[in-house]
Amino acid sequence: MPQPDTQLNGKLSRRGRQSEGRPTKRTPEMVARIAKAISLGLNDEETAALVRIDRHTLLEWNKDPEFSATIKSAVAARLVRRLERIESGANGWQGCAWLTERLLPNRYAKPEVQIALNSTSGEINDAHVIAFSVEDA
Repeated sequence: MPQPDTQLNGKLSRRGRQSEGRPTKRTPEMVARIAKAISLGLNDEETAALVRIDRHTLLEWNKDPEFSATIKSAVAARLVRRLERIESGANGWQGCAWLTERLLPNRYAKPEVQIALNSTSGEINDAHVIAFSVEDA
């Protein structure tokens, strides 16, 4: 039996065959769409739905260092643009500040203490939460 030609991409299937299976959906265009969606603040489930892949596929792709580095770079670049806009005081900076505060509350939100009161059914809703600053605590 002739040996498979490994000069094309060097990857072989488990059976030792070249180009077995369907083509990957992970194209440069797909990675760019995913990076943009995540950098805008969508979570993995929302991003997967947007680009029409399974959430577990996105989780698998995130295990690849090159893919995850691309995503992290896009998120960092978007954060830099938001912070620059906030710092410059340009029109609409408040929206960037609001989003940054909510996406990264540990870094940018004002610290506060929340006390949640359980209802008789054990549920917590906004009407049962008291929030005040650390200084007031």
